[in-house]
Amino acid sequence: MKKKMNIMTSCDDGIAQYILPQLVSINKQLGAYDVDFFLMHSRISDEKLQLIRDFCDSLDNIELHEIRLKDNKQFDTIVKYGDARNKPGGKLWPAETYYWYYAHFFLPKELERIMYIDAGDVIMTGDIGEYYYKDFSDKLFVATARLLITREGKTEAFKKSDMENDKILGTILGAGTFCAGTIVINLPEFRKTVIKGYVEKYIETLKLRFPGEKCLYMGDQGLASGVFAGDIEYFSRNGTMDVWYKPYNFPVGNFYEREREDFDYSINVVHFNQGKTYKPWVARFDVDEVSKYDFRVDGAAGPAPFIVTKLMLEFYEIWWDYCKETPIYEEVNERASIAAKALQMDFLPLNEDFNKLFVKNKSIEQKYNKLNESFSSILAAYPLLTGVSTDSVPFLKTVIIAVLREDMQSALDEVLRMSDEEIPDEHAECYLNLAQLICAATEYAEGWVFFKKELVNFLINNGSREKAQQQLTELDELLPDDDEIKALRSRL
Repeated sequence: MKKKMNIMTSCDDGIAQYILPQLVSINKQLGAYDVDFFLMHSRISDEKLQLIRDFCDSLDNIELHEIRLKDNKQFDTIVKYGDARNKPGGKLWPAETYYWYYAHFFLPKELERIMYIDAGDVIMTGDIGEYYYKDFSDKLFVATARLLITREGKTEAFKKSDMENDKILGTILGAGTFCAGTIVINLPEFRKTVIKGYVEKYIETLKLRFPGEKCLYMGDQGLASGVFAGDIEYFSRNGTMDVWYKPYNFPVGNFYEREREDFDYSINVVHFNQGKTYKPWVARFDVDEVSKYDFRVDGAAGPAPFIVTKLMLEFYEIWWDYCKETPIYEEVNERASIAAKALQMDFLPLNEDFNKLFVKNKSIEQKYNKLNESFSSILAAYPLLTGVSTDSVPFLKTVIIAVLREDMQSALDEVLRMSDEEIPDEHAECYLNLAQLICAATEYAEGWVFFKKELVNFLINNGSREKAQQQLTELDELLPDDDEIKALRSRL
């Protein structure tokens, strides 16, 4: 007898058809299970609903369950304060994004666990049993870590008490401590804990803590990271917390600097998150011609406005292979192929120029050098920026602008965001020094220690042993029993 799995998603009419390739991935990769697939919605057209019903009938291990909400009024408050772009006029996340918060009110009472997946842009590429059946440890849900904190040399999850610090909380709300593309929900605990109005009550506390802010959090994972802090069971590798370990929620948009061989684990769930990438149904490029589109910038200028890499296209082609087995393939493929050609002809060349700007265009380079000269006097006038080299100004520009505006929260947020990305060696020392100073200025002690250790490690790796020794002396006095510091000391 097959084991059972419950999987749910929610969306509006705009992306409902893209659930079909997702269903193919579930059918093929989870054939060892009988899957009850729950679709929560309030505004999907009858035509698309019938398309999904008919398609599920053709799949031998999936049974569709529709849950139609009367309207989205109960989510009005939640939607109002969650702006995806974190700026005035930015597009609000749709109510369906937040349905999983209160899914336990609508799901059958006998269900004890269910895996939520984002509609359309999440596909299965392997078995998920290890993730789906993970022990909840009495927590509300299992998730993949996005942000962690280091305490006394040990990387761990944020606690409920961390949310008492407005600076930390602001960062958490703006980024999220977990990736919401896939989570496994502990329904009995949700029924006990997340009562009617539970999330809205928390939003009222945020409005008092951050008065006047129109945007309080980044969508569902930002808000949930605050409201459910301390109640999240993170999926780890043998108990070791690592933000790069994402076998069951691999966010393609966050790994544009990586190649497949960089990963020492099987990628069983792929999430086509946005970033500087695109949803798979938007454009379809030829994976064999990736060199034409591999526009990543070396040096100070940062990544190009639009990124396509071989690794990305390999995953996109998996989505398209699934799509081929659906009735939407021909229409979607035609539209996406046209879009790719338009990008290739009219937009991607701009990316190529962007990459070569500082090499090819001497007049631009001269203006750039002039800008650096004027920046030297500006940087020298601000204590936090005195260690910033003019060569690193373009790379650190968003942090620098925040410091010049005296918006230290934004500076901290940006420094922490950059810590999730690969920092070029030529800017690493400058970035790590500035990160320490900003953490110190914002009284973020854990961040200060983390970046100090990272700096020591960088200096040792680059042969700057005397500098590393100076930095370690400060850490030795503060944390004499820290194992990571002892390990760094042993390398000198």
